[in-house]
Order: sequence, then C-alpha cells, then structure tokens
Amino acid sequence: MEKKYWKPEVLELDNHQFEEDMKVYLQDRTMQNLIKFANSLKDAKFLVPVEFPKEIDPAVLEKMKKKERLAPEEVPRMLPILVVNKKGDRFAPVFTGKDEFPKDHKYSVIMTVDFPAVLRVARAKSSNTKGILINPNSTRLILNPSLLDVMEKVIQGEDMETVLKAQAAQAGTQKKEIKMTAQQFHVFVRRSVEIGLFPKIAFREKGALMERLSQEGEEAVCKIYKGMYKDQVQFPYEPGDFDVMVLDISDKMSVAAITLPVKNMAPGICQSVYLIWNPQTEEMQYYTIEKTKIEDENKLGHVTGDGKYEIIGDAPVQGSELSGIIELVQKSE
Repeated sequence: MEKKYWKPEVLELDNHQFEEDMKVYLQDRTMQNLIKFANSLKDAKFLVPVEFPKEIDPAVLEKMKKKERLAPEEVPRMLPILVVNKKGDRFAPVFTGKDEFPKDHKYSVIMTVDFPAVLRVARAKSSNTKGILINPNSTRLILNPSLLDVMEKVIQGEDMETVLKAQAAQAGTQKKEIKMTAQQFHVFVRRSVEIGLFPKIAFREKGALMERLSQEGEEAVCKIYKGMYKDQVQFPYEPGDFDVMVLDISDKMSVAAITLPVKNMAPGICQSVYLIWNPQTEEMQYYTIEKTKIEDENKLGHVTGDGKYEIIGDAPVQGSELSGIIELVQKSE
C-alpha cells in the first residue's frame, strides 16, 4: 500500500545540535553533558507516528476524502502509536529525522511534534508508558520516568541544573539505603565492568590499552575490576583468575582475547571479551561471550563506541570463539 504522510513537509527536521548533544552524552554521561543534552531535548522537535481513531464522523471522513478544509473542531484526534518490548513495557517512540524510519515501515501518518507534546503523551495515564524511546532502530535511548520528571519541572519554568542536581542528590541517598548481599554486589560489578567500564576504557585509550594489556596482561585487567570495589566488599579475584592473550593477526588487526573469572559467573555475565584493534585506522571493536541460562548456548554481544550494547547472535562454538570473532570482523571489512 502506498504510504501517505500528513503534510509531507513536516518530515524535514533540523536536529543536528540535539543529535550532537545526545551523542556526547551517550559517550560520557557526566552531569555537565546531561544538562546540555536535556536543554537541547527541551527545544527539540520529533517525528511521531500516529493513527486516526477507528470511528470518524462519516461527514468528516467524506470531507477528508475530498481534501476539503476541516473546521478545528472537526479535525480527528490523532492517537499516538506506542511500541512494546518483550517484557510488555510500553514506550512512546520518537524519531529525530525521516532517515531514522525503516524503509519498510507501515506508518500511514507521521507528524512533527515538539517535546512538550511528546512528554504529555508519555505521561498520560491512558498511555501507561515506561518512557520515551528515541530512534527505536538506531540510538534506542530511553528517557525514563525520572528524567521525564525533570523535564516536566523544567518546562514548567524551574532551572534545569538545579532540578537535575537535586534529583542526583536524592538518587545518591536512595542508593546508600539499598543493601546488596556480597554475591549480588559481585554480579553487579561484573556486569558494570564487562559491558560498561571496560569497553569505555577500550574506546578511550585504544592502542595504549592494547600496549598495556600486552605488557601487564592479567594484572592490568584485574586492576580494572579492583577499582570498582573500594572498601565495600572484599575483592574476590587474583590476576590468576584471568587469562589475557594479545595477538598481532596482521598489520591491520591486533586482538586481545580475555578470559574472565569462573567465580561469580551467572546468566548475563561475560565468560570472555575480545578487543579488536586496527592500528592503521585506529578503530577499536569490543565483543563479548555472554553466559545464558541454558548450558552451552552462549550469546555473542557487541558494544559500540557510543556505549550501546546488544546481543548480535549465538556465540561461536566453545573453543573456537576467537577464530569465529576474527572471521566475523574480516567479513565485515
């Protein structure tokens, strides 16, 4: 069926500054970058898929077919289209530009909407959403209820920086009140390091990290984990719990294969990670082998330079993970 857009000119948006501020924030989630991102968000416009209500007054429908002008009170109320994840959570999707829509999308009506209007939809009780989802097919950034609380106050006239810092202070107090068992803390740290801190270090230090891994090996990796513990829980690992192998595959590829501790292994935790470094282009890639609930059915994960983590498929057969990932990278070149 031919796609029809309500007022095609609305598809042309200039969100360059917002997208740049969002990219900076995703790469380094500091308070300063959050404030800049939130200020851009407040003034941004988005493309939003909507649909007509199922029942429209026949007289109004006839006017629409004839392309006659409708009186304001005759214009049908547009209904936002929500997306639902596997858990059943609902989100209000927004797109920063027409290129963010999949080519085969089924949306028949797309409108330009400013952020306050999107916020009203996401906060409406009838929507029952868990937040706003920016660019569902690429960025996949979720604006959760706590951030929406902030944006609602800012739109009402409160100072952005003051509101954000007050919320951060409150969240810090709440975190102190949350108690974890030692085992829960070990799992929390592993997840935080393996898909958060470690790839962040890899993309920041690049060749310098590869050199350090080559020289210090297991000691270097062990220090990264140890830095997360401070004095909260006794650090459970020793360098011997890790295994680091750095290989120069070619003049365009160096690989660091890092086997992680068997201790505190659980579904969602990585059994190993692989850093793929191209010294000529200075491109870093970061892959994981993640344990699942099913024995011997691990998953292959990938973290991008902007911090996005996703499962991209089944892991290579156990024992051939390194060769499988190298082959995957070479095919993509």
